[in-house]
Amino acid sequence: MVTIVVALFATSLVFSQDNIRYYKFEKKTMEGIKFGLFDSLKNIEILPAKYDNIGDIKDGMIPIMNDTKVGFADTSGKIVIPMLYDGGTGEFSEGVTFMLKGEKLAMINKKGTSLTQFIYDNVLGLSEGIGRVVINRKIGFVNNQGVQIIPCKFDEAYDCSYGLILCFSSSWESFATVYQQDKYGNVGSSDVGVARIKPGIFNKQGKLIYAGANNEKVKYTKTGKAIITKDQYNSEPMSKMIDNTGKVIISFEQNYCLTINDNWVDIKTPKGYFYSHGIMDFDGKILLKPNFSKISDFTFGNGAFAQVFFDDGTFFYVDKSWKCMEYDNVKCPE
Repeated sequence: MVTIVVALFATSLVFSQDNIRYYKFEKKTMEGIKFGLFDSLKNIEILPAKYDNIGDIKDGMIPIMNDTKVGFADTSGKIVIPMLYDGGTGEFSEGVTFMLKGEKLAMINKKGTSLTQFIYDNVLGLSEGIGRVVINRKIGFVNNQGVQIIPCKFDEAYDCSYGLILCFSSSWESFATVYQQDKYGNVGSSDVGVARIKPGIFNKQGKLIYAGANNEKVKYTKTGKAIITKDQYNSEPMSKMIDNTGKVIISFEQNYCLTINDNWVDIKTPKGYFYSHGIMDFDGKILLKPNFSKISDFTFGNGAFAQVFFDDGTFFYVDKSWKCMEYDNVKCPE
C-alpha cells in the first residue's frame, strides 16, 4: 500500500524564477483545456498544447500528464519517460527518480530505463542519488545504479547527507514480567522494560562505518564529519567526531562536549566543578583550546569581534578567524 507519493504537478500555473525562461500555456480543445510549454529564449513551442497537465521543470526534466498517467519530457520536448505511470516522487537526483505503477514504485533513470523492479511501497527521500525506500514498513536504501546498498530492515533512517547515511535500530530491554489479576480472576502479564535505540552510520556504498551504542545522537558538520554524542549521568554529554571513512578525529576519551553552530563547533570540557570552553572547525581542527571560562558571540566592533575570558575574568578579543586582535585598548595575551 503506497502511503506517500510526492505530487508531480503544482496546482499553480506559475513557474519558479529559475524556470522563467519556460512558461506554460493553455489551449481550448474539443477535449477540454490542454497545456503546452513555450521556450521564451528560443521563441519556440517545445511541448504542444495536448497535455492535461505540465509540472515545474526540475533538473532539466518536465513532468507531463494525460488521462491520469504521468511521464517526463526534457527541455528539447523529447518524451524521455513515457506516460505509463500512476505517479512518482517528482524529482531527480543524480539522474534518477522513482515512478509508481499501481501501488509499487521503481527507480527510473533519465532514459526511461527501470533500474529496479516495482517492489517499493514508498519512497521517503531521494538525496545525493540515494533513495530512502520502504518495503513492509521497513526502511532501506538503493543507489542510483538500482543496487540496494542497505536492506529494508530499519524503523528509523534519514536521507543521505554529505555522503553519510544514518539508520537507527531498536531493541527492548526487559526488566521484569508483571502479573496482574483482574476482577474476574483472570491473570495477565505485562513486560516492564525500556526501549534501546542504537545509531549506525553507513557510507554511500552501504558500508557500516560506525556502530553506535544505546541512545547516542548523531549530527553532521558542513564538511561531512559526524559528531556522535552520548549522555552521562549527572554530567555534560560526551562527544566524538569521525570522518566519512569512520576514522576517529575526536575521541570520547578527550571528554569534549561538542555543539555545532552556524560557522564553528563549540567545545565544552569539565574543569573541576565548572567547564572550560574552546572552538573547533568543522573538520576537527582546534582553533581555540578549551582553556577558557567563557567565549562570547561576535557582538563587538559591529559583529567583527568576540570576547574570550580567562578564569580570573580578564579577556581578549578574537576576530572571525579566531585570531587575537587588539581592540578597544585591550591587548592580546602573550
